[in-house]
Amino acid sequence: MKRPTWATVVGIIGIIIGCFGILGAGQLMMMPKMMEIQKKVWSGMQKAMEKLETTNPQQMPPTEMFKAFGKMADVPDWFTTYCVMAGITAFFVSGFFVFSSIRLLQTKPTAIKLFYLAAGLSIGFTIVKSVIAMAAMSFMGMGLMMGGMFGVVINVVLLTVVATGNKEAFALHEA
Repeated sequence: MKRPTWATVVGIIGIIIGCFGILGAGQLMMMPKMMEIQKKVWSGMQKAMEKLETTNPQQMPPTEMFKAFGKMADVPDWFTTYCVMAGITAFFVSGFFVFSSIRLLQTKPTAIKLFYLAAGLSIGFTIVKSVIAMAAMSFMGMGLMMGGMFGVVINVVLLTVVATGNKEAFALHEA
């Protein structure tokens, strides 16, 4: 039997989302290092601006901007370890999401259950990351949380499509 259109669409979208998740996992693992470099650059800029002696208001150092960056980069000590561990976990969750989406495209008998599991893991992990981001109470953490919530909505839509789709092709493949 021919693969249903919904399985093709969900499979392809799942692969794309999973690949973006893998890229995001790498970014999450590198975030502490990127923040460290940004802090050095900003502190250097701030020192250079403060050395300028001027009375012209347009050339005055943007102190409010420097304060805003300080708030954004203000994270708890455990945030570095969290980013690395969450990045590794996200890599595996996203990889599993890609795998389950490929199985969906192949109309394997276990594909539906694998996709349910992968999407559930993805949603659950995003919720855990959001709770931890709120605990960090940093601007950077809040940014992570908002991006993750978009992924939750997409996963819920994909789960709904899979749950309501005709699964005859998957049952016939079993026999």
